[in-house]
Amino acid sequence: MLVSKWFVIQILASLLRIVDINAADDPETRILGGYDVETYKYPWFVALKRMDIVHCGGTLISDNFVVTAAHCFNKFLKAVESGFMKVEDIFTPVLGAYNICQHEDTQREFKIKAIHIHEKYQKEKHFNDIALVELNEPATNFEKCDLPNKAISEDERPKEVFVAGFGDLEWTTIARSMLNKQQADGKALQNAFCAGYLSGSADTCRGDSGGPLFVVDSSGGSTLIGIISFGFQCGTPNTLGVYTDVSMFLDWLTSKIALSESKNKVE
Repeated sequence: MLVSKWFVIQILASLLRIVDINAADDPETRILGGYDVETYKYPWFVALKRMDIVHCGGTLISDNFVVTAAHCFNKFLKAVESGFMKVEDIFTPVLGAYNICQHEDTQREFKIKAIHIHEKYQKEKHFNDIALVELNEPATNFEKCDLPNKAISEDERPKEVFVAGFGDLEWTTIARSMLNKQQADGKALQNAFCAGYLSGSADTCRGDSGGPLFVVDSSGGSTLIGIISFGFQCGTPNTLGVYTDVSMFLDWLTSKIALSESKNKVE
């Protein structure tokens, strides 16, 4: 995908910033304005790096597991299956990063132990675009992002949600309105939803795939609602980003984590 205006502007910035859709009436002002987010605001955010470049984002949901998009691994799985590449060499998961271009005391790198791609993932249609990354050791000192406790109906979907990602350079968050649409460009979505600004004033883009779309409660706690999946050119007016609906995969996530943990106990 191309780089959106938001992320091009963010390349010039030095700090992670957050934008609130209620902060100003003009959407362009909201993107240019906003306010700085303190370092380590979202410690559960995971940067999936390869050769010092962030290729995808992810969300830490338990000590050993990160939720991300299945399509992040499209280019690598055949090489792993054929023995040309090891699983741990695909990406380096990084937690506690704020400026990915600098080494910070809060950062910690992990290795990948296993990758669990949804069995019904369809690459061409982006159906069931979800994966679990199992870390080689527990991230016990990092806060986790909550999962929704049940499937979310159309009427229950929140009006304001946030997306986060490093994009091309630095981690940014955008507040956005979640729209009750179940189709994108005439293509029916399976276990996914659309969200964004129809004006095209804010969007996720290259390097953000797999990252979180989340809500923040009154106490500051975060709940993962969606996974950045795909779009139709970044920031294009009258188009929306598409997000995997996490609430539709709660049973899958629970079963995969339980199965893996039981195997680890046997080993």
